[in-house]
Amino acid sequence: MKPHKFKRMAIDLIERVQSTSYQVDYKYNVIWVWHYSDDYLGKVASINMHNNVDDDNTILARYEKAKKMIAGEALIDE
Repeated sequence: MKPHKFKRMAIDLIERVQSTSYQVDYKYNVIWVWHYSDDYLGKVASINMHNNVDDDNTILARYEKAKKMIAGEALIDE
């Protein structure tokens, strides 16, 4: 995926965060999305998107999953 598109996805996810239950970081061409919740066994779950490792379809699927999770529509492991 083109670096500017990947960066735009990271910025979009960061802007969607409205609670301390979620954390989004973007660095080293990787987007990390954490969700802190008692619903998870270890109280936290994450989604990682690696631009130079994952293919575009995988990145887009994880991005859509992260958006749903941040919106409160799904848990990461559903």
